[in-house]
Formats: sequence, structure tokens, C-alpha cells
Amino acid sequence: MHTGVVSSEHTVHIWKVNLDRQAYQAAFFYDMLSHDEHKRAARYPFEVHRRRFIIARGILRLLLSGYLCTQPQKILFGYGPAGKPEVINPAAQIRFNLSHSGSVALFAVSRVHEVGIDIETLRRDFDIAAIADLVFTARERAVLANCTEDRKVAAFLRGWTRKEACLKAIGAGLHFPIKQIEVPFEAALNAFPIDIDTGHDDVYSPVPLHLYTLEVCSKHESALAVAGDPVSIVMNTWPDRIDSMNRDIERLRDRHHDEKTTVNAH
Repeated sequence: MHTGVVSSEHTVHIWKVNLDRQAYQAAFFYDMLSHDEHKRAARYPFEVHRRRFIIARGILRLLLSGYLCTQPQKILFGYGPAGKPEVINPAAQIRFNLSHSGSVALFAVSRVHEVGIDIETLRRDFDIAAIADLVFTARERAVLANCTEDRKVAAFLRGWTRKEACLKAIGAGLHFPIKQIEVPFEAALNAFPIDIDTGHDDVYSPVPLHLYTLEVCSKHESALAVAGDPVSIVMNTWPDRIDSMNRDIERLRDRHHDEKTTVNAH
């Protein structure tokens, strides 16, 4: 699969995955999840959403196991006050975040930088004006109002994903006063600085962020926010080599089977 090394503390790896193309391996991914993840999967009322959650979490474990040089089922996650996941075992310096919309998932991995990533499918089944009043500043609403109708949905979701990425990078949820984060609407960004003065130092420390546009696929808007200094972005598609990935997964299956056999023998 991959070497499991983020080459520099100033590098962020992005992995793009088509979840539906991995549907045939859903049972394999399910077996490597924790009891808590099984319970979370069971809450999804529709099978397609349940399957995508299982695959996304399984691939997250596989990716992180390469970076952490451990087995995917041995990774233990903890969660921040707003639900942001983090690795608490094994103890290692790694930061990550994930987002998925429809069949497309994005994973961000860094050695030291807190990261937030978000992706949204372009759709029109919501009231743009009503939601914009709740989440956008006056300047942002003015920019949105000047967009032509055929570009308004993309512009709205561009602003939304950038705000979501910032919230996730600082470990905040949607209860955070989102209008304190003002984002640009330009189509392409590379290390655009965003300053967030939360006014709540006991909860969220003021932190400089940098925004990046991720051109991952058509009919989606996506964004990456990175805390701290600007970074280099390395884009990857998972699996990068189908044959190599299948061989690695077969080895993981064999190892997992051998371990279960040994445990049962004792």
C-alpha cells in the first residue's frame, strides 16, 4: 500500500477513496472495527450509508496502521469535546481527519499539524439563502449574492466546506460561532491564512490556519485547513496500485486468521 512515512513535518498527505468501489470488502473492513464503531454503524437506517461508514473507518485504520507500523485492529481512538477523532494507542505523533460525501471519502494525515478536511456533493436540495443567513458574514453573503444562479450552489458549498474544515482543524463543532470564521470564495486557494480569535481561550486557543483547495473530483467541493505554518500537500488515490493493495490485504487477512487460530488454540 504505502510506506507509512510522512516525509516531513511540513507535509500533509491527502488520500481520496471511492467507497463504493470497495463495497465487496465491507465484511473484511467490518471485522477490523471496534465494538464502538460497530454500534455507530448500526445506527445508520440505510444499508448503503452503513456500508460506506464501515468502509471509511476500515480504510482509515488501514491507512493509519501503515503510518504507525501496527495492525489496524489494534488502533484505539479517542474523541475530543466536539467529536474529533485522535489516536490514543499506540502513542505516536500523528494527526488526521476524514470526511465523506456520497461515495467519495477524503483522509488527511500529518505528523504534527492539526488538520481539518471536508467534502460536499454539489446538490440543490436546500435553501441557500436561509442557511447563508445563519453561517455567513455580511461580506460573505454579499459575495454569494453576486454569483450567478448557475454558480451559486458551488459558491455556497465552497464557503461551507472551508468553514467546516476550519472548525475541524481547531477541534470545534457546529455550536462554535461560525460567523467568527470568514473565508474567501475564490475557486483556488493555496495556504490562504485564516485567523480565528475565538474569545474563549479556555476552550479554543486562537490559532492561525491555512486553507487549501483540493481538486479531487467533479461535482464536489472540498477544502483542507491546517493549523500552523504552510505545508506541502501530497495527493494520493487509494488504492494507488490495485494489485499491490490486494496482495497487502490478503497478507493482513492471513495474519489475522493465524492470530485468531493461535488464540483459540490456547
